[in-house]
Amino acid sequence: MSMTGYVQKVLPAFFAEARGVIGAEKTYHALYTHHLFAAGAPLGVVGREVGLNGRAKVDVVLFDPAARGNF
Repeated sequence: MSMTGYVQKVLPAFFAEARGVIGAEKTYHALYTHHLFAAGAPLGVVGREVGLNGRAKVDVVLFDPAARGNF
């Protein structure tokens, strides 16, 4: 499945469940990651708190094996 396919499949399920959850940011990261794996995302393509340009961090990232370059 493409990265776009994962997002389209996961976001509705994530938001439906997250609506009833009260928690910290890390709770939502874990819930989103759980939904990615449930949708079939392979281990190793999901990253959390990934550094961007040495300063900012991205909460949850899907790595595309076909992508090339510095992110």
